[in-house]
Amino acid sequence: MFEKVILAADFSPYTERLLGCVGELARAGMEEMIALYVVDSKHAEMAEGMLKAFAEKELERLIRSVDVKGLKVTGTVEVGQPAREILRLAAQEDASLIYLGAHGKGFFERLVTGSVSNKVLKLADRPVLVHKCRLHEKGEGYACENVCELLFQKVLVTTDFSVYAESIRPLLEGMIDTCCDDITLLHVQDEGDEWAGALETDLEEERAARKLEKLRELASCLETHCRAVETRLEEGSPVSTILRVAEEIGASLIVVGALGHRRLAEKLLGGVAESVVVHSQVPVLVVR
Repeated sequence: MFEKVILAADFSPYTERLLGCVGELARAGMEEMIALYVVDSKHAEMAEGMLKAFAEKELERLIRSVDVKGLKVTGTVEVGQPAREILRLAAQEDASLIYLGAHGKGFFERLVTGSVSNKVLKLADRPVLVHKCRLHEKGEGYACENVCELLFQKVLVTTDFSVYAESIRPLLEGMIDTCCDDITLLHVQDEGDEWAGALETDLEEERAARKLEKLRELASCLETHCRAVETRLEEGSPVSTILRVAEEIGASLIVVGALGHRRLAEKLLGGVAESVVVHSQVPVLVVR
C-alpha cells in the first residue's frame, strides 16, 4: 500500500519516537523509507556547510536506529525551504506517502502543524500521514508519549460520497489486503446542508437512508477481509463529529479525503481535513 515513504526528520525527540513506528508502516507494505532533513536556507547563511555536515551525521545515527527486517532505509540532507524540499523529493522519488510528525496542542500545534506540515498538506499531490505526538510536562520541558499505537488497529474512515472521497477506495482495498483490523466507515450529515431542515422530514429520511445504504455497500466489500466493519451515519458539525466518533471508538488512525488540485486545495483544505489534522489527538492520513 505504501511501498516508498518519505519521512521528514527534524532531530527532535519526536522524530526518534516516530522512527519506532515504522514497523506499522512496514506492515502496510512499506519496502523503502527515505529520511529527509532540510537545512532551512532562511537560517543557513554562511554556516550552511557546517549545518549540512552536522545534519548528515545525525541523520545517519537515526537511520542506524531503525531495525525492521527487510526494510530499505536511506537518508538525504537538502538545503532550501523545508516544505518545498519535502514535496520535491516526494515527486522525484515517486513516493507513495509523506510521513510527518506534529506535537500535540496549543503552542506546539501552531508552531508545527501551522507551518511546514500545513504547507505540505495543502500542496501535496499524494497521501500525507500526520502522526500526532501527545505532550505532557516533564521537569522544565515536555515529553512525548503514546506516539506508537498500533496504527491500523482501529481505523476511522470518513466519506462524503463525493468524487474526492472516492480517492479513499483504492487505499481501503490496499489496506484490507495488508493490515486490516477494525474499520469504522463514517458519514457526517452536516447540519448546514441545504436540505437539512428545509425539506420535509420524509425526504430527509429518504436521503439519509440512501447514504446509509452507500456506507453498507462499501462495508460489504471489506467485511470478508477485516475483523470488524462498522457503519455510522451521524448529523452535526463534520469536524467535531469526526473527532467525537474517533474518541468514542478509540480510533488509532483517522482517514480523510481531500481535493487533489493544488490551487483548489490551497484554498479549500482549510476546511474539514485540515481542522481534523490540527485538533486530532491521533494520527491522520489525508488522501488526495
